[in-house]
Order: sequence, then C-alpha cells, then structure tokens
Amino acid sequence: MTAMRPLVWRWNGHRILGMLHEPLLPAGDSGMPAALLLPGGTQTRMGAGRALVALARLMAARGMPTLACDWAGQGDSEGEPVPFTDRLSQIAAARQALAEATGTTRQLVIGICDGASAALLAAGEERAPEGEGAPGRLAALVLVNCWMRDDDLAPPRGWLTGALARRLAGKRLRGKAAPAAGHLSWRALWRGLRAVRAARKAGEGRLEGRLRAAAAACPAPILWVLARHDPTGRDALTRLRHPRWRRLMRKQNHRRLLLPGDDHGLLDPRSRIALAAAIEEVIGAVPAPAIIRPA
Repeated sequence: MTAMRPLVWRWNGHRILGMLHEPLLPAGDSGMPAALLLPGGTQTRMGAGRALVALARLMAARGMPTLACDWAGQGDSEGEPVPFTDRLSQIAAARQALAEATGTTRQLVIGICDGASAALLAAGEERAPEGEGAPGRLAALVLVNCWMRDDDLAPPRGWLTGALARRLAGKRLRGKAAPAAGHLSWRALWRGLRAVRAARKAGEGRLEGRLRAAAAACPAPILWVLARHDPTGRDALTRLRHPRWRRLMRKQNHRRLLLPGDDHGLLDPRSRIALAAAIEEVIGAVPAPAIIRPA
C-alpha cells in the first residue's frame, strides 16, 4: 500500500506542482532513497496512459518515496515552458522540495526521453550538498530512452544496420521478398542505410558531447534503460556502442537495462517491473550485472 499527496514548491517565482507517492514505511526507516521522476517532451507528471503514475506507485510500494512533477508551463505548474537543456535549475528545485518533504539523504533521479537528457546534464554539475536541508548526493541516475540527437529530422540512428540491412538489400536486388513484417519500402531502406553510414562517419553531435561530458562528471551510478525497437532508445543504444562511450561506461561502471519492443514511455507493466528491479540492483539492494535483461 502507498499514500499520495500533492507537493508545491517555487521555481523562479512560479508555483510548481508534483505528486509525492510514499510508502507506508517512511523512507528514513527503510534506508531506501527517494526518487524524482521527470517526464519527457510535453508529457505531464502522469505520463502517457498514466504510465508514470503506475511507476511512481510501484517505486513507493518498494520502499522509495517518488515525486512525479510537472515541468514549468506544463500540466498544473505555472510559468512558461523552456527547452529541456534549460531545465537544470528546475531539477535542483524539485530535488530540494523532495528532500524537505521526505527527510531522506539519498536520492535517485529517473528521466524519460529528453527528461533523461536534462537529468544527465544536471547530474554532470552535481556538487557536494550544503546546509542541513540540502538534498544529498545522488544514489543513482536512471535514463529511460535518453534523447541524444541534435535534431528530430533525420531517421533514427541504427534503424537498420549491419548484416540484416545488407541481407535485406541483397534480397531486394535479386528480386526476392524481404523477410520483414508488413511492406518494406526499397527507397526507405536505402534512405535508412545512407543515414546510418552518414551518422557513423559524422563526429559526435553537440548534445551528445555535452551528455558524454556530464556522464564523465556524474558522481553517481548510471542505469541506461533502452527499448530496442523504440527509435529514441535504438538511437541511444547505437551511440553507446561507440568506443568513446564504451570506454567511459567501463570506467564509470554504467549499467544497461535492455527492454524488448518499442516501449518508449514505459506503458508495458513488465517494463516498469523490470525497471524497478534493476534500480534496486543499481542502488545496492542486490548485486547487479553490467547488462540487465528482463526475465
């Protein structure tokens, strides 16, 4: 069983609203961290299909008080919307409110899509806590299908790569049907292949560079949650396979949770259960492997 109550705090003179989901056992007694849940895009604190509400309740049931908040200018929060790259101070204000409401000294931040990007950028500027009421250091950072591209116009990186792409192209050239569900457009196939080749030849994007620098500076463990067939998750997975990221992830002891399908916003209950279990592993409740696969 869990309890739920609204939480209001100030950011730049605006009232920001969140909903705090709490376990019946106070977090201070359980030793579990409190969690801040950041939606992506124009989503409110509820998420698509109320998926983030379900996740917050699940986290609270596992002993972690979870604050799901609306960004400024979205949902029930006052103010004007700002780009996700300018939301770092909003995250700091939300963490402060969470610390004061729960009294916990450990926190984890969970971000979805560009909410994950903002969370990582903020974590890269993490400093030692100051003052009695200040939030403690991060226990973990959880990035769900993190947005890593500079624009949303090009086809997703890694849409169709390697041996599969070459095999499909070869069968088309020989006049054979491609083994794919539905109809595969020949032009779309080649556009995807050209986009992948161009992306591999191109250097690191501006946003990706900022995210990598933030990941290197982040003092907390990072869990990358990636849906294999979600365009954003697939793009992030392809980028993380680059040697520059692989070296960093080994050095910083990052972990990955690979989800089947295209569950971008954690609509599938199985994705939420797998995520909650992986978070417990990352924060030290049980030993965790480098790559976590849902059962």
